Amino acid sequence: MSEAEKGGFISKVIGPKRRWRAYKARTRQLPASYRTAVDAIERYLMYFVPVDGDSAASMFEDLADLFERAAADG
Repeated sequence: MSEAEKGGFISKVIGPKRRWRAYKARTRQLPASYRTAVDAIERYLMYFVPVDGDSAASMFEDLADLFERAAADG
């Protein structure tokens, strides 16, 4: 495997983990009631919505955006 191929492989493996950890860090910052709702929606999406890695990461980031805005609006 060349260095470029290894770099692509590494970024494919590490990239989604970083996005997931960033998403989880954002949801931990939410108030308790919002966090409970996010956890329930996340659990539902994990079990019943088939998605690939990139679209799942985008979907969860959008979910975090939605709840962060809702928490900011009060």
